[in-house]
Amino acid sequence: MAAVIALLDMDCFYVQVEQRLEPSTRGLPAVVVQYNTYKGGGVIAVNYEARAAGVNRFMRGDEAKSHCSQLHVFHVPEQRGKADLTRYRQASEEVLDVICKFNDQVIVERASIDEAFIDLTKLVSSQRDNLPAFEQINTTYLPSATICGKGYGCCLKHFYEHVCVDEFGEHADDNKHLLIAAKIISDLRQQIFEKTGFQCTAGISHSKMLSKLSCSLRKPNGQTMLPHACIHSLLLNTPINKVRNLGGKFGEEVKSKLGVTSLGQITSFTYAQLSTHFSSKTAKWLYSLARGFDGEEVISRQIPKSIGCSKNFPVSQKNALKTKDQVVYWMQQLSEEVIERLKKDLDANRRMAKLITVGMRFANGEMISRSLPLQNYDTQSVVDDIVKHIIVRVMSSSTEPIIMLSLSASKFADAIYEDKCSKIDKFFIKNKNLKVSEMIGKAETNKTTRETEEISSANNSISFHSSNSNTSKPNLEERRGFFYRKTLELAAKRAKIETNSSKN
Repeated sequence: MAAVIALLDMDCFYVQVEQRLEPSTRGLPAVVVQYNTYKGGGVIAVNYEARAAGVNRFMRGDEAKSHCSQLHVFHVPEQRGKADLTRYRQASEEVLDVICKFNDQVIVERASIDEAFIDLTKLVSSQRDNLPAFEQINTTYLPSATICGKGYGCCLKHFYEHVCVDEFGEHADDNKHLLIAAKIISDLRQQIFEKTGFQCTAGISHSKMLSKLSCSLRKPNGQTMLPHACIHSLLLNTPINKVRNLGGKFGEEVKSKLGVTSLGQITSFTYAQLSTHFSSKTAKWLYSLARGFDGEEVISRQIPKSIGCSKNFPVSQKNALKTKDQVVYWMQQLSEEVIERLKKDLDANRRMAKLITVGMRFANGEMISRSLPLQNYDTQSVVDDIVKHIIVRVMSSSTEPIIMLSLSASKFADAIYEDKCSKIDKFFIKNKNLKVSEMIGKAETNKTTRETEEISSANNSISFHSSNSNTSKPNLEERRGFFYRKTLELAAKRAKIETNSSKN
């Protein structure tokens, strides 16, 4: 059975979060702008009503207002001199909670604050005999297919009828599974709206790449289903640089070497031909990708792999950082936010980050990234380490103004496991000057001391019963662990010796 994967994308999410707080603004053109006041702040989210008026995310607040006089402008909250995204993260957690509780047969992977991949394969398989009625999925968009070319409504209707009668076609089962998935996703989107008030768009297909590409075809508040018959025509019209992992230099390399502009055009090359331009691994990947299969599985992940924040200091606004004191001050602000969020994450998810990474972008365009082990969640300790090992060294070798600072924590480990390991580490740190044989001897001494104390305690609190006793109480030896049983055995031997001595 081919995988059935969906992508859920929250529509203009930041705007929806703000409009939920101010319901009277729903249906009106609106944007969310970043915290600085330069020319009205930077626009970071635009709803579709504002887009229809010519507003986009590359504008600043003042310019956006000039395009739409009735534009409602929301401002991102501020804390520590920078944007505070807490309300958006919390709203994202609400949505993810609804998705995760929807059905225990799906696999959910949080892709970003407003996106999630869902593997529906197992759930669809369990419902394979329950083809939905056409009326239950008739709002699903189907891109132009070879089955019917008469338009959206007619095409979907003909596709549905084709699936109902085609039992032995090449993709008969896969087509049926997508229709079942369309009903499931429609129900999930409705549930998200009812429980959170947020609308979302979905893409449904057989891979993560295809579901993401198809998701963008019916925005906002819609869903697209992409069967095998529609894949090639969609990819023929998908620019190389719009495909995940084909942006930047590598995407330009692919276009240059192959003379192509769209992903679908790569299907004209055989694997052998691709191998003359790229490594065998890359050639195989491109060959599959051009046909719609990226081989990337949906991995169960509901919590982020990293926690971080950043702040820009644009040269145009004369805010670039030029002194060590300025950099240290803002690193203190970033560290306070990251540590605060890490502590909340520890309480919620029982995990601890082990790596801290500092990013800096300079006015000349250079970008550097440096990492350190994260020893604890003490803000001042973290800042001191960063200043000593990163900031001082970087600024001593560069006089360029800094226009962006970022800080992120990653490499999370289970907090309970880390606590156990830390106890072992403390033992070796405390005895770091001892030889191995001395440490072993010390450990054995501690063990003997503990055993003696346990024997004494056992003599005072445990009574022994004959093996023929009919008591209904549980057998302690069966309930306890290995070391506890050894303690009882030693206590029994000692009691026996003392009994024999008293008789003599």
